[in-house]
Amino acid sequence: MKTVIVRPERCAGCLQCRLACAVEHSRTKGLASALAEAVRPQPRLRIYPGRQHLAFPNKCRHCDPAPCQQVCIAGAISRAPRGTVQIDPDRCINCAMCAMACPFGVLTYAATIFTPEKRAVALK
Repeated sequence: MKTVIVRPERCAGCLQCRLACAVEHSRTKGLASALAEAVRPQPRLRIYPGRQHLAFPNKCRHCDPAPCQQVCIAGAISRAPRGTVQIDPDRCINCAMCAMACPFGVLTYAATIFTPEKRAVALK
């Protein structure tokens, strides 16, 4: 699994990273064609306003131990060999326990191209 390196001190709040993230998680991998997909791709990165007119990009920090993984009753959250926290959309039951346990508020829910029956699952 790839990860994104974030440097909050350089963030201008332009939201281009969210757009690039959504396109990368689309089926077609193209901006124009991603907008026409049946399930619109969702970005995995959140941008929040910070102090002194700066923005703060918020992403999964792959905690060790990961509180989201510890509370997942379906066992949908696991740790990859490289140490990244991953979510299995086939096992996610949309209970939102992981979102409540995440200390950084990273987890959200949306349908993706990888989810069965286009149902909402956890995204980080």
